[in-house]
Amino acid sequence: MNRYCLALLTTMLCVAPCHAQQEEEGAEVGFERSSVIIATDDGGPMPEIEFMSLDASGPGNFVMGSTTNMPAPSVFSLAQNRGVQKEIELVEEQLDQLQAINKEFSTRIQEQMELIQGSKGNFDIGNAKKFAELIKSLSDEKDARMEEVFLPHQLERLKQISRQTHMKNRGDQVIFSNQEVIDALGLSEEQQQKLKEKAKELKKEMEEEVRELKVKARDELLGELTRKQREKLKSMLGNDFEVKPTTLGERARMMRKSGSDR
Repeated sequence: MNRYCLALLTTMLCVAPCHAQQEEEGAEVGFERSSVIIATDDGGPMPEIEFMSLDASGPGNFVMGSTTNMPAPSVFSLAQNRGVQKEIELVEEQLDQLQAINKEFSTRIQEQMELIQGSKGNFDIGNAKKFAELIKSLSDEKDARMEEVFLPHQLERLKQISRQTHMKNRGDQVIFSNQEVIDALGLSEEQQQKLKEKAKELKKEMEEEVRELKVKARDELLGELTRKQREKLKSMLGNDFEVKPTTLGERARMMRKSGSDR
């Protein structure tokens, strides 16, 4: 597992620290948890990766998984899209400059990768936190360099497309957690809280509507079968059962139990 995590991180370009909420299950198991937001080497966003050490004192077993946080598309990832290139009228020379900057910072980050390894090559959560801070600094420097490649109107359009794409991927409410948007709209703390509560309310309503539509669609689809075919299919499916994703806390407990059984 440790080797797997290292192999995964070595393929990444940008890691930025992010605060992870401490859950009750975390306190129950007794591990230390942290998280980083990672982007692939072509600048494309990936979900936040949350990792937890079962031995917070140093290198040891750990579990890793994805959280629900997804960063907005980066400038570089958007610039790789042919449709976006046409929209902002990006020329080949600019694209070459972006790729050169990306390659330079990818190399610099890979050179720092050894910081996340302990003396025995294990995953060290303490070093990983330092690594995340370092990569955040390099990432900010890289973004600043890349922004210089674009003309003012190109950069503004890229930011607009990034915001749109983020809203489509995460829901409209995500835009109101963006500090740049909060400042531009002059949103008060009270408004931000109301928007957050309204978003939760609307999400719950939409999820219920989606469930009802799925049931209706399934009934219409099965209506194309004969009664005997429907009964046969029902026996093949059995009673309804929802498989819920395994939480990081549950993974940690399983790993601890597995270790104690040896």
